[in-house]
Amino acid sequence: MRKLLKWLAGAILLIVLLLVLAPYLFKGRLVEAAKQGLNDNLRAKSDFRDVSLSFFRSFPHLQITLSDLTIDGIDDFEGVPLFHAKSVSASVDFWSVISKTEPIKIVSLSADAPLINILTLTDGQANYDITVASEEESTASEGSIQFQLDHYDLNDGTLRYEDQTMPMQFVLEQFDHSGEGNFADMVFDLKTSTEARWLSISYDGVTYLDSLKAKLDAVISMNLDEYRYTLKDNQLLLNDLELNAEGFIDLNDDDIELDLGITAPKSDFRHLLSILPGAYTEGFQQAEIKGSFDLENRIWGRYSEEHYPAFTLKTTISDGSVKYSDLPVGISNINLDLVIDKPDGALDLMKILLSKLALQIGPQPINGRLAISTPMSDPNVEGALRGTLNLADLAKAYPMQDMQTLEGKIDADIKFKARMSQIDNKSMTRC
Repeated sequence: MRKLLKWLAGAILLIVLLLVLAPYLFKGRLVEAAKQGLNDNLRAKSDFRDVSLSFFRSFPHLQITLSDLTIDGIDDFEGVPLFHAKSVSASVDFWSVISKTEPIKIVSLSADAPLINILTLTDGQANYDITVASEEESTASEGSIQFQLDHYDLNDGTLRYEDQTMPMQFVLEQFDHSGEGNFADMVFDLKTSTEARWLSISYDGVTYLDSLKAKLDAVISMNLDEYRYTLKDNQLLLNDLELNAEGFIDLNDDDIELDLGITAPKSDFRHLLSILPGAYTEGFQQAEIKGSFDLENRIWGRYSEEHYPAFTLKTTISDGSVKYSDLPVGISNINLDLVIDKPDGALDLMKILLSKLALQIGPQPINGRLAISTPMSDPNVEGALRGTLNLADLAKAYPMQDMQTLEGKIDADIKFKARMSQIDNKSMTRC
């Protein structure tokens, strides 16, 4: 019995010793594979400061961690960061590490404080287009690293997306994102969870969404054989606004086919107001807000460089009102009826109809309407605006950040109907 116990104790000690030493024994191959994987597959500057290994953090897998990983652009994107991270950890299959013939298999990935910076220039060049071209692939070694992911996560990250062709900017800060699924299969469900403490979207220099809190839980059906991605259970929260989406996206060789619909299951005007710039203050939950709203949005068809899908957006606000407890003036009689419709084809087919716009700030009502057609070739604009806006009352009714004083009065009784060509030719007629 004593001999048996000694043998068991010795065996356990040997196993523990092997677990401790194994990372160091295979560190050279892992470091070489990491550098080879980056250099063989990316046309970019990539580097990392240090490598650490552990057998206990992701047992029975081996964990490799790259510290201060950086991937920066070259050529037209010289000096532009694409990906930086405080650390990137990968859990790898141990048996693939000790094999001299099999590629190293990565089963999970994790990034700490990643910065993802995506940039598209006005000529269409994108800094994320860094994978080795097909004619170059023959010079790269085959399969030094193989992904068989079942889980990944990004912690405390920053995502910046800028497309100068539009121009549009999208910023996500302090976000956590995770996903799990059987990536070894060609058809599987990807379960994702995302939470961000700062989201902003701007287009052509105008900020439409700013400083929003966002949370998204979504299940996506992944068909990697056909490049088809279908939204299943999902819920998006933007501050207090809840949105649901359904549909699919097909990535074809020459175009993208899609059919996506977005709805707001709750019809409280408070939820819509929460995403307007400046509205979501510390006292927002205590504000007196009434009214209802409806939202329907759908985009479907084929998208390519020369062809745009059809889309429709319908939004109504009925009998809305808001009164912040720390502001002396309220906004009442808020009503809106907006329809944006575009059939399949050119953007010039789009029509915008704002048939009703009404609100009252303090005692002064404001009413308007607007219709736009042929917006790309020769914008045809017709509308009207009537009412009085006391700027001092506006500052007393709506949170105005970084605005010390606001004074003056605007009296309007305007009707207009013209095409851009008439304005360019100075041939407008009064109406």
